Amino acid sequence: MVSETFKDAGRTASATRVFECVAQGFAPADEALSASAGGVEVPGDDDSFSATRVNCRVTDRNVERKTPSHFTVTIEYSDPTSGKTEKMLIGADAGIDESKEVMWVEYAMDESDPPKPVRTAAGEPFEQGPQRPVSIKVFNYTKYVNAATKANLEAADDTVNAGSISIKGKTRLPDTCWLDVSGFEQVGANTHKATYQIKYNRRGWIDRPLHIGHYELIDGKPQPIPDALGGTIGKGWPLNENGTRKTNITDTPETLLFRPFAANAWSGVPLS
Repeated sequence: MVSETFKDAGRTASATRVFECVAQGFAPADEALSASAGGVEVPGDDDSFSATRVNCRVTDRNVERKTPSHFTVTIEYSDPTSGKTEKMLIGADAGIDESKEVMWVEYAMDESDPPKPVRTAAGEPFEQGPQRPVSIKVFNYTKYVNAATKANLEAADDTVNAGSISIKGKTRLPDTCWLDVSGFEQVGANTHKATYQIKYNRRGWIDRPLHIGHYELIDGKPQPIPDALGGTIGKGWPLNENGTRKTNITDTPETLLFRPFAANAWSGVPLS
């Protein structure tokens, strides 16, 4: 080995080692990657930098031919853990950054005083209703986890919170937080760097369309709603939650509840 540099940059660390390799006569370049002499070996893929910096591992190995038998081998290392032990990493608090997203969603109720269903002047629902912007708060997490916690995150991925949870000291009600796991980077034998997002929507991640239709349930069976002349109505009629029609076509319809994401208890999901 002819040179070595090591750089600790706070949350990350990196290192470089350069080796000079001389063969007996002409040799293929890739043989330099497995060269050894006097007890010194060219490091292999994923080897550690040292016994005290086991998380600083080989990320790149490059061979440069100087002559038919003379090579320079450059080994690059990277350590995302700043040399901390796996126990220290897992015990550390999560890194949490906040950002915002704006989504446009269709809405079914007009927030006038009093609120009223979004319908045409003739009382019919729109084929495509109006939309409003909804601001979503996004919590961006970075957390070192063990295999068990990794499994908990994977099990809860793409679900909403079934119960109330606390994020950054504030209570978030059920169905308002959606977990989106980005991925995992293994940084130790039993340690993974997890990156995930929790998207908080104070209105909740539940769709509530108006219950309007041309059919009603009678004795548990769908039947067309007749107009005054006995034919089928030309516009949707407001329905009760149980599928029966309301008394008047001008009555306020009930809203249905649909879940775009499954609810999960989020057992073992790190929130702080």
